[in-house]
Amino acid sequence: MMNFVLLFGVFWVVIFIHELGHALAYRRMGVPIKMLAVGWPPKTRFACLEIRSAMLRRFFGPEFVFVLSPLIFIGTVDIDATKEEVLSDDKRALIYGAGVIANILLWMLLMSCVAIAAITSGNAEGVRVHLILIDLEKCDPWFMLVALSVVAALLLYYARFICQWIFPIIGIMMFAFVCQRLTVVLGDIPLFLSGGFTVMATDIGRAAETGRFFFLMATWSLAIGLINLLPLFLLDGGHIGLLHLRRWTSGRVLSKIEGFYRRLGTRLVYLLLLLSIAPDVYRVYHIFT
Repeated sequence: MMNFVLLFGVFWVVIFIHELGHALAYRRMGVPIKMLAVGWPPKTRFACLEIRSAMLRRFFGPEFVFVLSPLIFIGTVDIDATKEEVLSDDKRALIYGAGVIANILLWMLLMSCVAIAAITSGNAEGVRVHLILIDLEKCDPWFMLVALSVVAALLLYYARFICQWIFPIIGIMMFAFVCQRLTVVLGDIPLFLSGGFTVMATDIGRAAETGRFFFLMATWSLAIGLINLLPLFLLDGGHIGLLHLRRWTSGRVLSKIEGFYRRLGTRLVYLLLLLSIAPDVYRVYHIFT
């Protein structure tokens, strides 16, 4: 049970940081924020925690409310859409990509903590760096601290360019990677059923016992950020993709393509969510049959 508490806690924190990135970007562009919700459904009547603070309203907007809902899959920031529509494409791309940047910065912060822990403990062998697709077993902690600081500075300085042009390219690459992995996993049913949130909860419990909790949390933060770059509607990559779509097309063609893009993206996102919980549903079914 404690493992699931840790799992939900990590996801809530990571998704909160993601949505906070969007909220800060909206505030930077002068768009008032009505609600920041972590979890689903993002409605105050379903919330297990609701905060209406005068200090937060002075910072984010006069109607601001923070909502924490029980399910961990989704987060959202509710704003006045009419204020967003007047923004330029590069500003809107920055807003949509700000959540991913926040996840990357959280990954860098946690990996810096891992590096500092390695330095203070006198770990001469270095630390492991995991970049989803790249796994470096040994990295000098001092070099890692300097590299992370430089990359973080460049990420923030070139944030608009990265969100508008680099993130869509990474999103397409991630889409190809996810399709390839799904082909492999769905072709091997025992492998597919060996995953799920139960396994993730076991992993995080083991990580907490072995002192690798920050490392695992950093990896999940980076993974959630990259998943949000998938060019699917409802995800940040899908919103950035719509900006480019509107730039290249117009009129009735745009309306038809955008409608198809929204419907397809929504269905694929829901399919990914169903696939993520399918192994756990199968385990529960086996227990009661």
